[in-house]
Amino acid sequence: MVVDLYNTGLTSRGQKDVDSYRQVFDLLDEHATDIGPLLDHYQAIYIDMLRGQ
Repeated sequence: MVVDLYNTGLTSRGQKDVDSYRQVFDLLDEHATDIGPLLDHYQAIYIDMLRGQ
């Protein structure tokens, strides 16, 4: 398994490591928030500001 972390990567062949990372990533995924609409909203505001509106 190869894990690409924020500032590094790691490779592990141990099933225990794989299971631990899978559990952590599943937990993070369960609590993640879809910020796409929020980012789209602020992008539109900033574009309007650049246009002078």
